Amino acid sequence: LAGQIDRFLISLGEAQTQLARANETRDFSALATTAHRLLGQARMVGGGTLGDSALALEQAADRCDADACDDLLRQVTGEIRTITAALHHRRSGALTS
Repeated sequence: LAGQIDRFLISLGEAQTQLARANETRDFSALATTAHRLLGQARMVGGGTLGDSALALEQAADRCDADACDDLLRQVTGEIRTITAALHHRRSGALTS
């Protein structure tokens, strides 16, 4: 389980970096693609809120709506931070149990 958590944490970090880079350069195609990939990852692990936000970000990128992308990226980033912190806490708890 720890290996799966590590891989998921790495993929979240990579997605966050890719989303930020795509949004910064207004590469809406890359933003939509990365948000779609994040949506799939979130749904596979039951991350409903993150999945919903990733879907909204994908849709905003498909519309080339820069303002919505900015807002939604902040939301997605916050959710990634929350999930990452929770998984690190859970993982460290599993190591000490």
